[in-house]
Formats: sequence, structure tokens, C-alpha cells
Amino acid sequence: MSEYDIKILKRNILRMMKEKGITQLFLASKINMQQGGVSAALDEEKSRCFTVTQLADIREILGCTMDELFFSEVQENKIKTLPEAINTLFKLDDYFDFAIGDCQHGKVTYYDELPVSEFNDLGFCVSDTIFNEILKEWHELKTLDIDKAHKSKIIKQWQKDIIEELKQQP
Repeated sequence: MSEYDIKILKRNILRMMKEKGITQLFLASKINMQQGGVSAALDEEKSRCFTVTQLADIREILGCTMDELFFSEVQENKIKTLPEAINTLFKLDDYFDFAIGDCQHGKVTYYDELPVSEFNDLGFCVSDTIFNEILKEWHELKTLDIDKAHKSKIIKQWQKDIIEELKQQP
């Protein structure tokens, strides 16, 4: 593991210990270590870390998955408003092709017939009427039968306008 990965691991363990009120002394007693050893293993400035067996025990004590221990630090959802959510979706569209559809009662209906791919089951559903109306408008713009450059310009301006309009709403 790289130094960066080890720092993420240590931060994740510390964060989860704090959230669950678990002390270093308690953790040490459960994984057969001295408290000083746990402290050293959690210190980002030190190279010492836990053994695989200790990490498996820590995972069980913290009640988390190995993914939660090892991978990117869990962050709170930073999207707090509808304009932020819509803007994030617009940004994703610059990098990924995805379908726009409607989800009601757990059933997804795409606005266009799409080729089936291994990624079709990746998506999200919202129950917000305004969000759904924006998606429908966006789909209509994306399916305009005009040259690509002109369509792109129209969509980018529409996106900018819709974000500004949403920001003005209470």
C-alpha cells in the first residue's frame, strides 16, 4: 500500500472510532495490542500500521466493511440544493453518455429506446417534480435534429439559464 492509502486507512479508522465512541485503549484490548501500539499505528506521521488480522478485527469492532476501511475517505454529501444537484448532473454529462428517463414505483422508463449495455442499471431516481421537468426539457433539447455544434451551444446556454433560475427560487 502507498503512504497515501495508509493515511486514508488511518483516517477512516480514527473517524469511525470517534463516531462510535471507541477509545484507543478499548481497541487495543480487543486486538491484543498495547494502547501505545494502537496510537503509533494510527499516527499518520509514523510508518507503523496494523496487521491484516488486526485490520479484520478492527473492521468487526467498528461494524464496517473493508471498503469503508481502505477506500476514499467517506465524505458527507456536499450537494445540498437542487441547483447543485442539477449542475452536477450537467457536469457528468460532459464525461458520460447516459439516458434520461422517468422512475415511478421502482420502474424506469427511458424517453428513447436505448441499446442495452452492462451499464443500464446504473442510475438514480428522484421524486422531485421540478427536477423531473428539467430532465424532460433537457431530453427534448438533446434530441433536437440540428447540427451538433449548434445543439451544444443551445444546451449549454439552457443549462446556465436553468441553474440561475433555480438559484432565484426560495
